[in-house]
Amino acid sequence: MRLKFNVLCFEDNPTNIRRTLRIVRGHLEKSGFELHELGTYPNSDELKNIIDDVNAKRLDVDLILMDYKLANGDTGDYLIKNIRDLDLLTDIIFYSQDPNFTNELKKNGPLEGIYFAGRDTLPDKAVRVIDNLLKKALDLSGFRGLFMAETSELDDMMHHIILEFLDGEFFKNPVDEKRAIKKKAMDSCSNQEKRLEKINVENPNGTRELLKELGAYHKAMAVASLKKSFIKKTRTGEASDGNSKNIAQKLSGSQFDVEQYQKEIVTVRNMLAHARETVNARGVKVLKSTRQNKDDFVLDEEKSLQARRDLKKYYELLGTAYKTVTGKEWD
Repeated sequence: MRLKFNVLCFEDNPTNIRRTLRIVRGHLEKSGFELHELGTYPNSDELKNIIDDVNAKRLDVDLILMDYKLANGDTGDYLIKNIRDLDLLTDIIFYSQDPNFTNELKKNGPLEGIYFAGRDTLPDKAVRVIDNLLKKALDLSGFRGLFMAETSELDDMMHHIILEFLDGEFFKNPVDEKRAIKKKAMDSCSNQEKRLEKINVENPNGTRELLKELGAYHKAMAVASLKKSFIKKTRTGEASDGNSKNIAQKLSGSQFDVEQYQKEIVTVRNMLAHARETVNARGVKVLKSTRQNKDDFVLDEEKSLQARRDLKKYYELLGTAYKTVTGKEWD
């Protein structure tokens, strides 16, 4: 589970769960997560396709909200039986406006892995179930894996933004931009200088060779530098992209501070890569770096929450930049 919490709904009247989803969204945001609605389906028509997507790893479902009475005569217990028969063991909250609906279910035997709620109690039950599901992610050791996975995705996003800038048609002479990125990386990282020096940025594969040598900080630096350069060259008429003014205007509206990214993301990731779980003087579990001086960097629950919020912030910033330069949503 990452920062997106994926909820799938089966409800023939979507307005019935609007309030629940609104409350769930707000609760998740307070915990540094984001609600991702996978869709609301009125009956079982799409169930087989959904489960096929889950089994093929094309879709991840964290929680299912299931109404009892659905469209076309379908009932939730029928869907749940099919879900379990197809080996989807995701937690399900089964709800109904009828307070006696659980009595009806008993006639057909028990349902596996189900929480029950009335329509009026569904928001509270959903929040409590979600808190239980998030325990592992919110545990500091679990958070380490989550943060590493999310920062790898941020790296990948920056990688593709840089590729689009340098191998696309944004600059009349992209080789100059590659030289500038190469020089900045060499100036700030002497142990890579020899490898960087060998890269021929005029070569067709120069961009990919350069990207292989760029760490997270240098990728962030390259994204910021390319964005700034493109905006400047658009204003002076030196950019080559036909839609440059529109793209430059959109890029101008986003703030991406490289030093802040280094502090809030890269430094935390480096710490987590070399940290051990321990207990502080107050008896609270913390993750403490094994590479830095005593008490230099300790991650507790409060910092963990802030780190999740920082991840969301940069995911949104880089996602917007990616969409602006590629015209596509980051998937």
